[in-house]
Amino acid sequence: MKKILSFAIASFMITFDLFGASLQRMSDINFAIDSQVLDQGVVKYFYEFLDQNLVPIPDDNKFNRSGGNSESFNKLKNLDIDNNAEFKQKNNHLYVGLNKTVYSLNKPISFFSENQICNFSFIKKILSTLKLSENSHCNFHVLGSVTTPSMDFRLYFYSAPDFQNLASPLKNFFKDFSQLGEPEAVTFQYNYNFGNIMFQKTADSSYTLTQYYSIDSTKTLVVVYSMSYIFNAPPGFAGGANRFHKEYKIGTDNGVNQLRSY
Repeated sequence: MKKILSFAIASFMITFDLFGASLQRMSDINFAIDSQVLDQGVVKYFYEFLDQNLVPIPDDNKFNRSGGNSESFNKLKNLDIDNNAEFKQKNNHLYVGLNKTVYSLNKPISFFSENQICNFSFIKKILSTLKLSENSHCNFHVLGSVTTPSMDFRLYFYSAPDFQNLASPLKNFFKDFSQLGEPEAVTFQYNYNFGNIMFQKTADSSYTLTQYYSIDSTKTLVVVYSMSYIFNAPPGFAGGANRFHKEYKIGTDNGVNQLRSY
């Protein structure tokens, strides 16, 4: 495995034991990747929800920074392949959800390929809490509900020889914000066509970059970065902005456990 750099960052954490994976929330997006992730099965993550002025909104666990534009937004804005993150956010008065998730899998790097990632049976297994249909190869639809918006998402898989075909912002992302160097493979996910809930707009779009690093011949490190543009936060009686964090934890726990058991 490429050498993992050790970052001297004292990131305070809170641990969530949900249905299987142990989730540790870190206070800094640059948190170190250590033996807890590599050997003990811990899932570490950073989560931040920004208001329309890009100021982090405190949540129920009091993870917040005061004032100013978010460092994490500046780091993750290159996930927006349209390369206009600041313009889009400011002119549409959007909230922004940001997260980084890191975990290991007892699967070789060869497990990840376009045929695997875009296999509808695989997608349904990993995203088992959602009702899905297949639009076309690597393109899927999520059926909405009273509380969850419908959406479409497209997946793009790249192995290292194909990185030259990545959109320019993603190439910059590797240069500007990658603790581990260039991965062996990546998946890029673009979510779009979000439906309304109770006649209210929900999200504009979201972007996720998943990076795969070989630990050894039987184990892979997975590093996920995600950014979402959101029109409206849920009202207080529906959980407010904290609802996004809770849904993220539940979705992450389920997805990691499904991957590990696949």
